Amino acid sequence: MEIVTLKLSNVKELLQPHQLLEFNRKITAAYVAKMIESVNMCGLLRLPVIGDVSAFDKRGTAIIDGQHLMSAIVILLQDDNAEVMCMKKTYTNRVDVINDIAKLNSTQKSWTDYDYLYAWFMYGKDNKHYDNYVDLMGLVKMFVSLPISFMIDLFAKSKESFKLGEFEYRHRGFSMDVLLLANTLRTEYEVTSGELQGLRKWCFDARINKKNLDLDKLTSRLKHAFNKRKSEIPHGREDFIEFIEREYTRI
Repeated sequence: MEIVTLKLSNVKELLQPHQLLEFNRKITAAYVAKMIESVNMCGLLRLPVIGDVSAFDKRGTAIIDGQHLMSAIVILLQDDNAEVMCMKKTYTNRVDVINDIAKLNSTQKSWTDYDYLYAWFMYGKDNKHYDNYVDLMGLVKMFVSLPISFMIDLFAKSKESFKLGEFEYRHRGFSMDVLLLANTLRTEYEVTSGELQGLRKWCFDARINKKNLDLDKLTSRLKHAFNKRKSEIPHGREDFIEFIEREYTRI
């Protein structure tokens, strides 16, 4: 990595929509305004990062980190001949670009689970796990009431592998059945994210430890409990797990 100097006119070109990386965050006016305020108050505390991506991308050079910061600098400086210092790194593949974007954002503002999903969704078919990301993106858009972190924990073999672009299902069919139950509890009874995680854990543990786990039975009993004595149902992941166990095994 090296420090380079760009003219403001070059920075403006890097900020053109066609030049921005699809799997980076979208630029928002509100966050640019925050960057302007920060620079005015404290000066330039970090350098933007650009990448030489010419080995695999016709754009040649692209912003890796600092899209909002660069947008703020353009507004503040205005003079096309003004110079902007940046860090520059050369890349040989898109995987390293995504990994660096995630790492650099984590030091400033952590990437969300959706950021990772969107990045690998936009990465394209060169990734052998691409179809899994497309499938999960479809489910996320369909079941909008469910937290994406819950859905990733429900479907992915490993959260870390998911972030690295290696998303594999641990048991898609069973996970879909649990998803449908979770969606019912969320939309009809407003269960919390923690309680949904309790449901997920109980279901996967029960799938291993119980013979002939009957999710239809579980659904019926949970709905009955919520309809008849909702005020008695405990909150929190661990207490909700115990509640599920009692309802499922009661005679």
